[in-house]
Amino acid sequence: IEVDDSYLENMQIELVAGRDFVPGENDVRESSMLVNETFVKNFGLGSPSDALGTVFNIGGESVEIVGVIKDIIYANLEEYINSFVVRNTGNYQYANLKVASSDILGTLSSVEEVWDKVDANHRMGAAFMDQQIEDYYEFLVDFMKIFGFIGFLAVSISTLGLLGTAIYSTQTRMKEIGIRKTFGASEGKLIYLLSRGFFIMVMWAILIGTPICYFLFDKVILAQNVYRTQITIVEVGGSISVLLALCLVTIVTQTSRAARTNPANVLRDE
Repeated sequence: IEVDDSYLENMQIELVAGRDFVPGENDVRESSMLVNETFVKNFGLGSPSDALGTVFNIGGESVEIVGVIKDIIYANLEEYINSFVVRNTGNYQYANLKVASSDILGTLSSVEEVWDKVDANHRMGAAFMDQQIEDYYEFLVDFMKIFGFIGFLAVSISTLGLLGTAIYSTQTRMKEIGIRKTFGASEGKLIYLLSRGFFIMVMWAILIGTPICYFLFDKVILAQNVYRTQITIVEVGGSISVLLALCLVTIVTQTSRAARTNPANVLRDE
């Protein structure tokens, strides 16, 4: 990349060794350059401090490394950070401006007036960097939103199905509940008896679904990005806890209501 002596400060790029460009030092001929940490590693230059003063031949000129910058992601998240050189030869293509203003349109108009003095033949094109980055990853964000919505629908439909099954199961076992309660079974014991089968089914679903979900996202979807978040026990455990809480509320509300039923009424009706 071709930059001036204000670029690092403006973009908040950290120097890990050496110095930034000095104004005018490359006006006559290119004599200095900056490299990233990966450049130092790939060329076997030792530590960042050891790399300072190393001279490379670029276009017939002897160019010295005067600074080493911290590795930055200069491409997309699907690519590894590679050797990167920052040069200062005056061959600029873009102007990077940090804008702090409540009147963005007025500021852009002022910038355009300056631009017209520099190059009146070409119309200025301006874009906000954060918006460009957001637009670039818009597909990935939408993709994850779709997965999230599908997950929400799946959990909702499953919970409704579980609720219906719990209602049907308790209604068909009302006579059994009445007899057990007549012989002294407690409400807690009845709730456990009615809920046990559902929770076993839910645990089997968790045991089968968790590895599949983890493999799909960790090894397939997120694996496309070199620099990515990690799925940890916190995310997995949190998801299972929420699922179990939903199941607990769905099942226990029905089984507890059945367990509190007066056995005399149940046996009389049955």
